[in-house]
Amino acid sequence: MWLSAASYAAPINNGQNTQEGAVGGDVTSETVLTLDQADDGVALATAQGNSVTGDYYDETAFANQQSMAADTRARAQANATNIYGGLNSSGVAQANSASLIHEGALDMTSDQTASGSTVEAIALLRLDNGDPDAYTGDLTTVAQGTANALETNGYGPQSVTARQSSSASVRAEARSDVNSVNSRTASASAVSAGNSQSARTYGGEAHIGVDQTNSGAITSVSDVDHEGDAIWGATSSAQSVGNTAQVLNDDGAIRIDGAQINTGGVSASASLSVYGHDEGLALGSSNAVGNTALASALGGSVYSGVTQTNSGDVSATTLVNAGAGKGVVASATAMGNAQSAYICSACVTANSGTINQINSGAISARTQVTTQGYNPYVTGSAIAVGNAATFSSRDPGGH
Repeated sequence: MWLSAASYAAPINNGQNTQEGAVGGDVTSETVLTLDQADDGVALATAQGNSVTGDYYDETAFANQQSMAADTRARAQANATNIYGGLNSSGVAQANSASLIHEGALDMTSDQTASGSTVEAIALLRLDNGDPDAYTGDLTTVAQGTANALETNGYGPQSVTARQSSSASVRAEARSDVNSVNSRTASASAVSAGNSQSARTYGGEAHIGVDQTNSGAITSVSDVDHEGDAIWGATSSAQSVGNTAQVLNDDGAIRIDGAQINTGGVSASASLSVYGHDEGLALGSSNAVGNTALASALGGSVYSGVTQTNSGDVSATTLVNAGAGKGVVASATAMGNAQSAYICSACVTANSGTINQINSGAISARTQVTTQGYNPYVTGSAIAVGNAATFSSRDPGGH
């Protein structure tokens, strides 16, 4: 559904959206490319159970209600023998999605539920030339899966009260398989979330109320198997989160409060194998978090007070096998609960909060690096934290 108000007409100040995906109403998309010779190839697949987007001018009140009890699956596959430019495979799956752009004050309530279903985003890329002297451009694979997603973005004050509940199993899988071909770069990225709430505004106060509950398994897998050289570097990245909320205000105050509860298992696994990366880095990273909340303001105060409870097991694993190149960096980070608040250090503002974090889930992080040939530096890190809270000020110039 698309809602909008033209700037030259009387503004639509009130909006309401109600959408339901019942059991049996599965939403599936699939794109398959099989190419012999091409300059470029792009395979895109997007599946959304319920979707609403709005673009409003002037003061707006909006009420959103979405529920999805059926499966949502997206699968993109790009197969090629000879690619002279680049090859891209991208799969995006969302059970419920709401996105609003506004100019003027926004007052919004939202209720999203994903129950007893599967959300799956798969992106596959395979380049099988067999000629070790062959060369291609950028090889990119991206998979994104989310049960409930809410995004508000605009100018003016925001007051958003949202409830998100998911028992859906969410999986994002991105795989790149390259056989005896040299490329400019190679990358795979997999991102999965149970509940995601994001707000950004410029000017006025932003008050974000968070109520997120996730009980489904959240899994991300990224894999790059590159038997040739990725001249300017190769990257494999996996990110998984049970509940995530963030609010950014470029010229005003922020208040974020409420609760995040995660009982589902959260795992992120990134693997990278590359023969060589002469002019770039071999990068592998995995990040898994039960609950995370972020507030960042320039020119205004911040209050952060989200109660976070995690009882799900959280694991992050990164495996890198790299040949000669400019360097290797591998990291794995796993956290039960994380909450951060940032303000401008040069502004007359305050950074405050009341944070309560409880973790009873097993938290584990593992990184393994193997190299063949010379690299100027090799870095591997594994970080596991039950609860983390950060309050800080920063230079508005970014220093």
